[in-house]
Amino acid sequence: MCFIIVRQAKWEEMTSTEELLTLFSKANELEEQSIVIHEMRKITEITEREKLCSRLETYFQSCNENVNVVLFGSSVNGFGWQNSDVDMAVFYRSTPTESKEVVDSPGSPVEQFYKLLQKWPGLEGKAHLVQSKRCPLIHFHCNGNYRCELSLNNMHSVRTTRWLRQFADTYGEWLPRLASLIRFWISEFMDSKEEKFNSYPLLLILITFLRQSGYIPCKSDFSEDEMSQLTLQQQNNCKKVPSVSRLFAKFVCFLHQLPLTLRDVVFQPRRADIVSSMEFLTESSQLSIDKSVDNLFKFSHVNVQDPLDCTHNPAASIRRNAAFLFRIFVERTWRMVVKSVLSDGGSKLALCPRLFSIHPEGEAEEEDEKDDDDGSDDGTMDFREMDRSIECIGKYRVLIKPNAFVYDCLQREMVEKRLVVDSGESFRLFFHLSLRTVLYTLEEIYLFKVDTVKATGDLNDQLNAALANPSNCPQRFSVGAFEFHCRSTASTWIHRGSVAKRLCFHCPESKFPHNCEVCISKALIDDTDSSSFLLKLAGLLVNNKHRLYVELRMDSEYRMDLGDFCKSFSEMLVRMQNHCFEYFTSTSTSNNDTDHQAQSAVL
Repeated sequence: MCFIIVRQAKWEEMTSTEELLTLFSKANELEEQSIVIHEMRKITEITEREKLCSRLETYFQSCNENVNVVLFGSSVNGFGWQNSDVDMAVFYRSTPTESKEVVDSPGSPVEQFYKLLQKWPGLEGKAHLVQSKRCPLIHFHCNGNYRCELSLNNMHSVRTTRWLRQFADTYGEWLPRLASLIRFWISEFMDSKEEKFNSYPLLLILITFLRQSGYIPCKSDFSEDEMSQLTLQQQNNCKKVPSVSRLFAKFVCFLHQLPLTLRDVVFQPRRADIVSSMEFLTESSQLSIDKSVDNLFKFSHVNVQDPLDCTHNPAASIRRNAAFLFRIFVERTWRMVVKSVLSDGGSKLALCPRLFSIHPEGEAEEEDEKDDDDGSDDGTMDFREMDRSIECIGKYRVLIKPNAFVYDCLQREMVEKRLVVDSGESFRLFFHLSLRTVLYTLEEIYLFKVDTVKATGDLNDQLNAALANPSNCPQRFSVGAFEFHCRSTASTWIHRGSVAKRLCFHCPESKFPHNCEVCISKALIDDTDSSSFLLKLAGLLVNNKHRLYVELRMDSEYRMDLGDFCKSFSEMLVRMQNHCFEYFTSTSTSNNDTDHQAQSAVL
């Protein structure tokens, strides 16, 4: 059965901010605000959307009588807004052997429907085809000021709509209103910063919280028949639901307790669980072991496992700045709800009715107006620094942390090598690749000579063997603490950019990262006349409360230069990390000699 998905959104502006503020002036409590927001934003023109669905079905049936069009998505899942996408599924009742245009047209099915759609009388302007490995899309506008998306073979979205609709029907007295309240405040804050936080993954995060907290069922919640009908399993042991305002406050507190960098955890609404991304690697690799590496779980700045497609991350499109602003929103709101939430007597949460210039009692408005995005003026932690995968702590300490790209590299390596038996393999693999990145940057970029190395356990013999002969580099370094005593052969961390510009280095392209840096470093040996810089570099793997990193500590007799070197080294690791992880995973083979020769060839 072939499915086509149409997503449609109205262009018209929603209720103005001024009108909402007027209503908020009469609804000074968050509980009353939730009613105002939901009633003013919820979908009311469902009949118009159904008529559009019917018109599109009639048009498609004129070309193929086996085609049906069914409305789904935010229009019918119970959580949509007036400006929400309207989704329609176009599918065949049987094999389309008698199609008048679709089957006879050359090209892929989505291209066939793209050509067919160009002739639709209801089309306004031109349609646009967007190719995607997971779900190709056709964007177009239709009369009635609607924006539409047409996608092919997206059955899991139809099933997800049924899954969400059961939540909306079962908990209709409070859940849609809670979702609207959360979405409204986050949207207002994001819009003021010209960013977006997608509503679908936000809804899945909310469901994860509600199930984990016991307000809605948390067991394996649905069964499937051959038509993919989903049945929510009722439970009688759920907690009594408090007011919507208190649930809002509890949700904010739940988000506040999460790691500061959301890329380090994965929300699992189907299981009512939140796991670290490193632990999730083993599970995702097992699920993807028979899939193409192009169809793996896509790690991003926010990770949410789709409840019906376990290898899909619906939050993958959320931008880094949006994830950063989301954490700012959580921190600021958390400070307010901590001061405002009353006892568990069912009292409402009273907040000043302003569009996120909300001030805790006694806080001056002028202070909030001076806040910038990093929140440094109002005590909000510097999330931008925390979000960096290479974090410089003080003058002599550097943390190497996994980012979304690193998680993807680790997952691809585990799938290709079928390293899914041991749950600790992802941690060892991250340590191994981080250590190789440090060694490569230290030796090949900065041209340091490692004189002695000490390490714990098997790592000591592995490192000494690899430093004596690079062809002896093991397939996987053992996890342990290590310490390098090394000396420089050139002061390559001093004025690197200006020296390269002055000497006008022309560096050849290379598959290996930053070959230009190698050329600059080697040229600086002859250009720089300086004594050796002695360095002691110690490191170990740290895994603490969802925070995983390789910690590097530096020491030297030359304290005047140590701070400059540490800063330069951390900045170089930022440039090298993604490239090295990609290279070392893509070139890793059972033959270590081949790997070493491949590196030497480009140096």
